[in-house]
Amino acid sequence: MGGKTEKREGGEVIGFKKNHLAFPVFRFFALPLSHRSTPMDATTTLIKELRVTNHAGVHARVGTMLAKKAKEFTSNIQLRKGSYVADCRSILDLLSLGAFAGDTLHLEVTGDDATAAVDAITALFDARFFEDGGE
Repeated sequence: MGGKTEKREGGEVIGFKKNHLAFPVFRFFALPLSHRSTPMDATTTLIKELRVTNHAGVHARVGTMLAKKAKEFTSNIQLRKGSYVADCRSILDLLSLGAFAGDTLHLEVTGDDATAAVDAITALFDARFFEDGGE
């Protein structure tokens, strides 16, 4: 069956075509920062260092909370751990960071509502995602 897989630099699979139909292929790993793009029309970029203080780190429930909060804003919201970056709207991206208790992450927000987005995401980290008593 004649199918075609397209790849970008770094080996990222971007789609599979068969009989002129496109089937999406999902990314199950965080890409290095150099492989991500940021919106060209964004006006404000804020970067803040955050520490994971809840006992279990960034797991499925925490990832869901972060993704839901990020979707409330129009800004591009990313978390970075080392050279890897995760789109905060993607639970899989967040889980693939492998962020555990005590890890330091860098929050990068670009857009018109960047300040509000940073405050909202920081509030979740400060509350330990309402785990461990939320102290």
